[in-house]
Amino acid sequence: MATTPNTNAATSKERPWQFSLRTLVLVVLGLGLLGWIVYEWRLVHRGYYSNGALHLKVGVKRPLFLFGEAQYHGKATYYRKDGTLMGMCQYLNGERHGQSYAYDNSGELLGVAGTYDHGEQKGLFQEWFPNGNLRRTWYPFSPHAETNMDGKEQLFFETGELSEVRFWKRGVLHGRRINYRPNGHEFRIMDVVNGKKHGQERYWDIKGELLTDGEWVSGKPWHGTFFLDGENVVEYRGGELVRKVGRMKWDGKSMTAKPSDEKNKQPAKAP
Repeated sequence: MATTPNTNAATSKERPWQFSLRTLVLVVLGLGLLGWIVYEWRLVHRGYYSNGALHLKVGVKRPLFLFGEAQYHGKATYYRKDGTLMGMCQYLNGERHGQSYAYDNSGELLGVAGTYDHGEQKGLFQEWFPNGNLRRTWYPFSPHAETNMDGKEQLFFETGELSEVRFWKRGVLHGRRINYRPNGHEFRIMDVVNGKKHGQERYWDIKGELLTDGEWVSGKPWHGTFFLDGENVVEYRGGELVRKVGRMKWDGKSMTAKPSDEKNKQPAKAP
């Protein structure tokens, strides 16, 4: 009796490489998928103050089986030493991205501290005192400069009143600088050009009487009266020192006294 040959067995014996190639492809695809999953695996990094209190908790993208450095990625939360929430932001592939938020001591939202676009600061930035009052507002131009402001900057007293307004040009003071007392009255105005005093500078006492009125040229006192070295009031004409007029007191925030030479009292009022 004739037997029918087993063609399937013959075929499997004649083409053993098909199974091996299919297996190899599946293994490569599986390893690639596993590598991608591992790379995208989110861990959590925690930073601590010297006293052991938690300072930072942030997501981390860490490639365990691939070459490369770990990167902050995802939500970042910052805490004060007493454990209260201080701030919150987002990281994208190691760079701040999106809005950053600030919180007061009770955990209440103060506002948007700033906005980042792939690590670069954009638009208005703000800081607050621990009591929740605004400390400072400014506009940055570069995320890497030490003094990275461009445009108007405002400083405030801890009690909330405006303390100073000044202007920047790509990290250098440029424009009119005005200092205020807590009652809102000006006590000094000063013109600055490219980081140097250039133009008018005036001081007023607490009653609004003019104390000094001088003109600067390229960072040098040129004509009028000037408050120099934190104590002395002197007079210049044509860039030359003429005489010492008197002294004034400085309390760290504003002028509180007139020149001692009453003959040189200038009764003009602050604008």
